[in-house]
Parts: sequence; C-alpha cells; structure tokens
Amino acid sequence: MLQIVHLSDIHVGYSDRETAGVKALTAHILGSFPAGTIVLITGDLVQRGSRKEYAEVCSAMLEPLRRRFTVITCPGNHDYSTDTFGAKLSKESIEAYLEFTGAGPFPQVHVAEGVAIIGLDSADPDDRAGFMRGWVGNRQLSRMSSLLAEHDDKLRIVYLHHHPFVWRWTMMMLGRTALLKAASSGGADILLFGHRHWSQEIRDRSRIPLMLASGKSTKPRWFKRNLSFRVMEVDDGRLVRVRTEEVALNP
Repeated sequence: MLQIVHLSDIHVGYSDRETAGVKALTAHILGSFPAGTIVLITGDLVQRGSRKEYAEVCSAMLEPLRRRFTVITCPGNHDYSTDTFGAKLSKESIEAYLEFTGAGPFPQVHVAEGVAIIGLDSADPDDRAGFMRGWVGNRQLSRMSSLLAEHDDKLRIVYLHHHPFVWRWTMMMLGRTALLKAASSGGADILLFGHRHWSQEIRDRSRIPLMLASGKSTKPRWFKRNLSFRVMEVDDGRLVRVRTEEVALNP
C-alpha cells in the first residue's frame, strides 16, 4: 500500500507559528508513516524567497523527510518572490528554490507502484504578469498531455500550486480553462493544489474525478486546535481511500 501525504503553503519565515508547525508536521510524519511514503508539497515552502528561509525549511523539514521518504515539491508564487505578498518575481529566489529543493525542470514526473505523479510550475517565471495569480503555459500543458498519455496504465496525479477555482480577481488563475481541459482530456485522475489556504475536496468537476485543495498545512483550520493534512492510500494503482490526518501543534 502506497501512501501519499499532501502538504501545502508552509510559509516558513512568516512567523514563529509556521516554524512550530513545520516541527510538529515533520515529527508526526516521521513517526507515523512507513519508508517509501511520498510526501508531496504543493508550493509556498517559504514566505519571501530568501536563502535563509530556504535553509530553514530544508534543515527542519525537507532533509529529515528525505532520509526516509520521497519528497516532491512544486513552486508557489512566494517561493519565487522577495516580498511578503508573493508578488515581486526574483531571479535569486528562483535559483534558491531550485538549489534547495532539487526540483525541476517542469513538468516533472515521479513513478511509483502504479502511480504517475506529474508536477507543474504554475508560478511560471516565463510569464511575469501571471506568476502571482498562476499560469501554466502551452509548453507545460503539451508536455503534461504527453506524460498523461505515456502513463495511461497508471493512476495519474497532476499537482501544482495555484487553485483553479478562486474567483477573486487578484487570485484568479490565468489560463485555468486550458489547464483543466488538458488535464481532463488527458485522463488525469486526481488534481492537487493549494494557494488559497482553504481545504476542499472536489469531485467530478471539469471532468476530473477528484481534486484536492490543501489548506495551509502549518495553520489549524477554522475552530480547530490541530494541524491537518490529507493522505491518499493507493493499492496497485488504484485509489483506495483519502483520509485526513490530524497533528497536535503542542503534543
């Protein structure tokens, strides 16, 4: 049984709360999941894209998890930006993300136990106007379609940072219709994302069987005291169950 942990919007560097959340999440995952588990983080690892923040999230979370698990990430707008709003694109931040995470080039694919996990860069720096709101260009969509076709005998998961169903103008993803159309026509089974800090489970929308939006993993949900994240359980290329795991912030 393969387990896939979905985290998002870690935002190390924003406050001490995020630092505490990283410690709690890392300790819980290390103590609760078997070797071979996949930990998938859909962007915004850090707040201002600084090397100091990347060093912190790497030493506190990424490196300990990598010793036991496969860790996969994609960038969010904060990962590529130097300001607190995630709106100022920075070459230095992009270079730091790539260096500390080892991710890319995108699209990237990871295959394990009957599952193909395809990652997109929706903070695409090739589109400076759209990287904050989210954008996946034709080059990535074309390659994603090829990867979906190449792995049509597997459970196909596509992940990115930006939420395609946010209607507020400042967060409305550009090109979302083309993204959803390419994912659905290519046969994607699951679409994962974050960005909005709002946990959602969306079924059978835009002809995609399941979409999972992660909340901010380092912050408890409304009226909750614990952190939480979703876990997908996959057996022989078949999604068996999606469950929510809770983590005590102060165990």
